[in-house]
Amino acid sequence: NVTIDDDDPSIKYSKGWQSTGEDPFNFGGSHHFTDEPSANAVLNFSGTAVHLLCPLWPYQVGARVSLDSGAAVAVNMQDPNHNEEDGPETVNSNVLWSSGPLENDTHTLEVSFLTGMQFAALDAF
Repeated sequence: NVTIDDDDPSIKYSKGWQSTGEDPFNFGGSHHFTDEPSANAVLNFSGTAVHLLCPLWPYQVGARVSLDSGAAVAVNMQDPNHNEEDGPETVNSNVLWSSGPLENDTHTLEVSFLTGMQFAALDAF
């Protein structure tokens, strides 16, 4: 397994994404986030599985995840034990979505803004 951090140049970010400063809740110390509804991030990779890692927040953060142009899946990144308007991460980065087994081939994963959330986020794959 190879973990690809959010600042890896193989992830192509559209306009609207920002990177955070150092934070111990994030894999590699930072994550990317956006509040831009048209923003997306794309990873082209070869392999038999892919996972999305992110911490949890006390407010509405989430993303849409689409693999190989398939139907998008909503990924909720809000800590169910907190309901606040703002604040830092409350749970360390962990796997929030997995592809399941894939053909050992080239794939495209897209992470985009989820309507109804304050932010979309991406920490690692």
